Amino acid sequence: MDEDGDRKYKRVHVDWKVGIIQSNNKMVFARIRDVSEGGVYVVSDYGADKGKEFKIVFQIQEQDKFHTIRAKAKIVYVSIGQGDVYGLGMQFSWIEPKGLKVLKQFVRDRVSK
Repeated sequence: MDEDGDRKYKRVHVDWKVGIIQSNNKMVFARIRDVSEGGVYVVSDYGADKGKEFKIVFQIQEQDKFHTIRAKAKIVYVSIGQGDVYGLGMQFSWIEPKGLKVLKQFVRDRVSK
């Protein structure tokens, strides 16, 4: 957040499946609850330590086309909710250029409405 309390990136609420690739190359699935150009907030049955970085994969639907987004994201926030469900704030450290373009357009289209 900046000094005015505003976030650097506007967030859009979503409910998307995300694959999180662990260090042993196994993929676990979770749900993205909001997305921005800077990262995602994920709800998961699996916890992770702040500072840990993962490869993640998710899809954005644009009309009748799906775009696969591949990124690396670092855990910057962890919370534990009811039923041992974890909330993970993940900041992108890298996102493939084509995916970033699609993500930026998706967020812009929804924030401006």
